[in-house]
Amino acid sequence: MECTGLQPGDGDEDGFTCGVNLYSQGDYTEAAKLFRVALETREGTLCKDHPEIMECKFWLGRALYKQRLYGEACWHLQQAVEGQVLGSNGYSERTLEYKFWFARAALEHEDYIEAAVTFHEVVEGWERLFGRSDQRTLESRFWQGKTFYSEQSYRDAEWVLRLAADGQEILLGKDHEVTLQSKSYLAFTLDKKKEYGSAQALLQQVEEGLEESQCTDYEWARAVVRLLSEYRQRKLNTSVPESVNSTSFPENANIKDHNLSRQLGNSIFSGDPTTQEPYTDLQIQKVALLLRHFKPQWSKVPRTYVLLRTIGQLSVLDQLISNGFSDYMFPITEKCSPKFLEPRVRVALLNVQQLILTRSKDLERGEEGGHCRFGKGDHFPFEEVRLLGKGAYGEVHLVRSLLSFKEYARKRVPRGLVFDKHQRDSLNKFVAEIQILKRLKHHHIVRFVGSYTDPRYIGLLMSPVALTDLRTYMQNATSSDYPHLRTSFGCLAKALEFLHSQKIRHKDIKPANILIDNVGKVLFTDFGLSFDFTDATGSTTIGMTREGTPRYRAPEVAHSEPRNTKADIWSLGIVFVEMILTLKGRTTEYMDAFFSHHGSTRTFIGENIAALPNFITELRATGIVSDNRPLGWIQEMLALDQKGRPDASSLVEKIITGVDRDEERRGFCCDECLYPAEDSSDEAD
Repeated sequence: MECTGLQPGDGDEDGFTCGVNLYSQGDYTEAAKLFRVALETREGTLCKDHPEIMECKFWLGRALYKQRLYGEACWHLQQAVEGQVLGSNGYSERTLEYKFWFARAALEHEDYIEAAVTFHEVVEGWERLFGRSDQRTLESRFWQGKTFYSEQSYRDAEWVLRLAADGQEILLGKDHEVTLQSKSYLAFTLDKKKEYGSAQALLQQVEEGLEESQCTDYEWARAVVRLLSEYRQRKLNTSVPESVNSTSFPENANIKDHNLSRQLGNSIFSGDPTTQEPYTDLQIQKVALLLRHFKPQWSKVPRTYVLLRTIGQLSVLDQLISNGFSDYMFPITEKCSPKFLEPRVRVALLNVQQLILTRSKDLERGEEGGHCRFGKGDHFPFEEVRLLGKGAYGEVHLVRSLLSFKEYARKRVPRGLVFDKHQRDSLNKFVAEIQILKRLKHHHIVRFVGSYTDPRYIGLLMSPVALTDLRTYMQNATSSDYPHLRTSFGCLAKALEFLHSQKIRHKDIKPANILIDNVGKVLFTDFGLSFDFTDATGSTTIGMTREGTPRYRAPEVAHSEPRNTKADIWSLGIVFVEMILTLKGRTTEYMDAFFSHHGSTRTFIGENIAALPNFITELRATGIVSDNRPLGWIQEMLALDQKGRPDASSLVEKIITGVDRDEERRGFCCDECLYPAEDSSDEAD
């Protein structure tokens, strides 16, 4: 499956075209070198999601795949897929080509779940565009079958490989190399199922075709010869072979539903529920991935699905989801079980929930780990050191691991009566915070360490343990703290740029939600109100809202008007005002007094925008002149019309690249943000 790629100009300035030519000639090592150079060049001049960058990553991934560097190939190809999906329809030809090669790399990297799900998407896409008999559909179906074979799902492999082999024989001929390869893997699958007669008969067909085509240099062709030799030595009886040339399913079978239901039924639920061992994290993950294409809303609660299927009560799953129930609520107790369910269903759930109370080895694996569930009597491997803070719904402790002896901040909320509306809302916000934080890796955002449920609480472990928050820091700041405070302008802007690039609106930016660590680094935290618009058509929302804190709330939010990421820009603008006040030797009380005597005499800037220009003028006349730079950013960030505010990327541009002298850039941003290539983020931990 080839794609020609974007072609640079006649001069081939970055070597991309030459790389494609070398790739086509089989010189994958040199091609990869040129693709790396081209990628570095393009990343220096184009936005990170530009199609030419995605195309370069795609070809680099293919070249690495050909060199059997499957892990690195997966990484580049996945980025190419994600960038392509953001910029196009999920079923465009180019997107499907990207996904096809990513799935191949994932298969060779032994990430069978990712490969199987992605190949399913590719098969479905080609079939939608060109039909079941198109070569691209058939080739992708072959690789899908090979994936099932590799993960030992032989029944599914047989079915898919039959479809591929039959279709290719009609399209290409019975002795075509591609047809023979599909038949070979179908024979290998039949052998694994101990259907030796059918396997040998099919292998003999392949052997005849190999003799005609003389294509015996491939690994699969050599495997055919070896397996046939073994059969002949064992003198298997092949007098009544099973059918090997027809599919076992109706021609109009729904491939998607049938494949997924077979995967769920045969791979996961084949045992006796009364003797079933607890499901592993990998099995639960597989259920979620398969459900994503079968029932997307169910894929978010795979453990609940497993239990309800086990007790034969899947009919209540949608009702549970609509009432806010999630997998994070296990283990359940009689007290915190969903009361609207029939008593017999609640009892059955209580009795089988041990099947899904799987736990990762520890809680310190970051985004690589799963949510841990501790039942009654289980040992929690952390000790509380001291209370760090307490809010309306939960508390934050400093805890120390009894395994690694590292210290973390643990935020937890009591589970209580799950279906009490107020407690359920706070619990759902906390779960959303966990899910968002797991996605975020940035040196100015608190790092997710792990999460867990026990019979009383849901907990979240974070790092680092902060010394204080920005509000307290500014209240106690002296002139020795000012350099750290100045660099925080650019750092907070960079962190917000990252958040928005990840399709996250914070929705509650304020000094109390910005932590300071032991070296003075600022860290965004508290994503309980955040909005994830990854799956939405845009970031704009409408309707009544209680989001944010009044002082920092954007006017459109306060008036329940349509709002988007520009509301975060406003909130950060108010934070910047308070930071400037500190640098100028002023306080928020001074600001409140000024606004109460100017304009509309309302205290908050959002309610008294008319007084802002005079306030900015007064601030310019105080303190040192070099601290006036942020005032220009602030005026733009606090534009009453959200369309007049800069986005986060534009704000970063103004702060970091808006001046020529390096010392001025350093004054308002840390080196980690100025020189991201010298990465010292938490990813290296």
